[in-house]
Amino acid sequence: GACTRCEGTEGIIYSNNQDGTYSVNSLDSSCTAKHIVIPAKYDGKPVTTIDSCAFLNSSIESITFKGTITEIGSSAFQWCNSLESISLSSCSLTIINEQTFYECENLETIELPNSIVTIGKSAFNGSTKIKYINITIRITGKWWRQSLVFSFC
Repeated sequence: GACTRCEGTEGIIYSNNQDGTYSVNSLDSSCTAKHIVIPAKYDGKPVTTIDSCAFLNSSIESITFKGTITEIGSSAFQWCNSLESISLSSCSLTIINEQTFYECENLETIELPNSIVTIGKSAFNGSTKIKYINITIRITGKWWRQSLVFSFC
């Protein structure tokens, strides 16, 4: 279902950051949604980050990010074995930390925005079913070739 305080999925737990923005902390244990939408705003304030381990080992199948996400924490989607697609192209994401999508065994489609500057070590490592990556980006931060970003894919 839809969240009554934002345009995202009901059951997402947010935390208030010191700078007045929000982070996605985790999913409520009662959330059964398979297709997750991370909104641009929660309670009228920007949602800017996905916390480390926020969706670790969850059964979500797809995730769409809106406008204001700039960073995804380490292991945020690690072992999400039902996850098939990620749409990041409509957000202002700059950092994907290490092992963010580590061993997402059924991940097939990844759409990345052109705002990416850093992809952390082993970010997509072990996601063996990747068929399509839209990666029309110019990485200017940590260079990902030496960090096993797509190893064992």
